[in-house]
Amino acid sequence: MNKSNSIDHLKNKETWSIEEVLELLCGPSNPSTVIRGETHKPMGKLLETAANQGRFGMLVTGSDKFYWDMELLQGGRYPDEPLDEITEFNAHYLKFLDWIKDEDILDKIQLDDKKREEILKLIETFNEKRPEVKPAAHVIDYQKLIEEDFWALTDLRIVLFGETYSSRYAPDLYHKYNSNLETLMQRIDRVVQDAALAKRYLEVHKIQNRSPLIDSAREDKIEQYIEEFGYLGVYDADEDWRRSQRYYHTPDLFNVLTLKGFPIPQGLTTSLDQNQIEPALELLKELRKNILHLAVHGENPPNTQVDKVDQEPRIGLKDEIEQDLFEKEGDFWIVSIRGEKASGLKHSKGMSFISYLFTNKGKEFHVIELDHAVCKIPHQSQFSNKCSEIHKKKEGKYISTNVYAEEMKNSGDQDNFEMSKIENHIDPKAIPKLLQMEEALKEELEGAMKTGDTENEERLQGEIEALKKALNLVSFGGKGKTDKPQIENVRTGIFNHIKRAINNIKDKNPTLGEYLSEHIKTGEYCTFTG
Repeated sequence: MNKSNSIDHLKNKETWSIEEVLELLCGPSNPSTVIRGETHKPMGKLLETAANQGRFGMLVTGSDKFYWDMELLQGGRYPDEPLDEITEFNAHYLKFLDWIKDEDILDKIQLDDKKREEILKLIETFNEKRPEVKPAAHVIDYQKLIEEDFWALTDLRIVLFGETYSSRYAPDLYHKYNSNLETLMQRIDRVVQDAALAKRYLEVHKIQNRSPLIDSAREDKIEQYIEEFGYLGVYDADEDWRRSQRYYHTPDLFNVLTLKGFPIPQGLTTSLDQNQIEPALELLKELRKNILHLAVHGENPPNTQVDKVDQEPRIGLKDEIEQDLFEKEGDFWIVSIRGEKASGLKHSKGMSFISYLFTNKGKEFHVIELDHAVCKIPHQSQFSNKCSEIHKKKEGKYISTNVYAEEMKNSGDQDNFEMSKIENHIDPKAIPKLLQMEEALKEELEGAMKTGDTENEERLQGEIEALKKALNLVSFGGKGKTDKPQIENVRTGIFNHIKRAINNIKDKNPTLGEYLSEHIKTGEYCTFTG
């Protein structure tokens, strides 16, 4: 497709793919090499930065969420394969045009005059259509909101700014990215999360299965996908990609913001606390104006009248034992371990790996198993995730049979291996299942030994030995560095992800970062000790 045809093609589409944007700006080329930075520099890095800022919305292709991190993908698991998740990503065309204008993209890449003129004409054509485009919007029942005692951070952001982070909106909906608002949102989040960590003026309340207080155009439709794919709506999601259950007492939220110098109108906290609907409505309108003034000018509006807040701690938790914490709220993580705290930690895959190891302290995970557990969240695995057992009647008595074995036999994987006869070739996709089967068989063997069931004991020992032989074929028997590419690539990727995440934590709290460095063991097997 030549340049002219490419532009005509885009004129008839509401969403553009990354591949189409690259063809528009770079002409016919291999999109993977551009994204990797091998050609047409600095286009790949410019796109990566914009995507991670949230300019193009939530990074999803279908039901799959993905990470755009070229430094890690360069040495990733599939370095020679096309980056399909990225090139096939689609977003509303105005998001791309805003990015081109706001970041002066045409000045940062090498274009001849003819190409530049063609692209500028295209931008002009689409700008004429802007009034016809309905941006992402929220339906806010202010009376319901005021009457509720607890808000999530997403509720607070939408009340303050009229929106939340760009990265929480569906990519095919238009939402104008505003860097000033995004920066101020992060600042307010950090204040709230730090206050909750200190437990002096604010605490977190975990509320399960609560309906959203603020609706988006798709919120009801989005909810039906939660169980299978994870939460894809505008509310913050936790480390398991479920809608966050972290809530804060509303008057306490505004007291904290007042203490930190934000322009919270005088009387707002009291009106919210006492459910005074009319005064609260007027003060919330004034609050929105104050916050937008702060975002634009970097200072509070002149002559802002605020409440005097008692600076004595309102929450008495002195006698409680402080609990360790490693939680995700929206695009950021909050960590508190042995009194060392850090908040405002940008989400990354490395943080997810650390969180999983932290949640399962002392347990050792092979890198394939760890990668499967973290990167497959929230998707359903091909097989059941439960180490349950079923009972079958054989020769007049019931015997225990592991569900994994049954699923293996019935799943079509018997061409690769069987319980009683394992072939030399093992599909890498079956490795996590083999590990799970081994653990379940060991538990079953322990039960057979306790009950004196010698028949099943011999059978189970034979199956465990067969599994060990299979695992040894891919060097699972030893814990040193493997020469199997599929395992070595995963091991390297996990190591790099975790290393970068710990370095980011060290920037916020060096002591906490050092603690994690000492207690997270990586290699072919990973664990969190201590």
